[in-house]
Amino acid sequence: MTRALPLLALLLACGSSDEASTRGPDTTPQAVVELETEALVLAWEVTSTRWGRELLLVKRDGRTRFLQEPGGLRSERTLTSGELAQLRADLRDAEVCASRSRREGTADESRPQLTLAMDDAALRCDLHLWWGEWEATDAWPVLDGLRRRLRMEATPGDGDGDGDGDGDGDGDGDGDGDGDGGGDGDGGGELDGEGGGA
Repeated sequence: MTRALPLLALLLACGSSDEASTRGPDTTPQAVVELETEALVLAWEVTSTRWGRELLLVKRDGRTRFLQEPGGLRSERTLTSGELAQLRADLRDAEVCASRSRREGTADESRPQLTLAMDDAALRCDLHLWWGEWEATDAWPVLDGLRRRLRMEATPGDGDGDGDGDGDGDGDGDGDGDGDGGGDGDGGGELDGEGGGA
């Protein structure tokens, strides 16, 4: 299909190579590995030394999956054909595949990977940008809007949403996206409430 697909398969099987050595054993849920990679049109993955790993997948038929570890946060939904068309149009208008990393990362800054394999030739690419670089792109509102929407719908998949302060979105004031002014849900910052650095 496209050159991005073998990279997608590798991403799903073991994550990005430049972070694998620091992440330890692969923790990709088997359900994600079993997804037919030929049907994927978008894959977003980021690993942070502070809050863990996030994976967002969109399939050609609109089925979308979000996972975050640790905490086992996950959500699934199906985008309508109209929503998929809008996603393609927004990413095309933002010229996301023209984005390039142009600096070194800062201390503890994560480097999200975006792989696109859409029908539009302008939306077939594999990109690694530092978090702050992603935030500066025209595509960021599109990508961040989708990930925030799915994260808001996510529920713990392993019973970890227990309010014990383990960074799982449980309302415990740990800056993990629970709307407490420390992370997602407050209009600024990343999952860990740093305002741009993972």
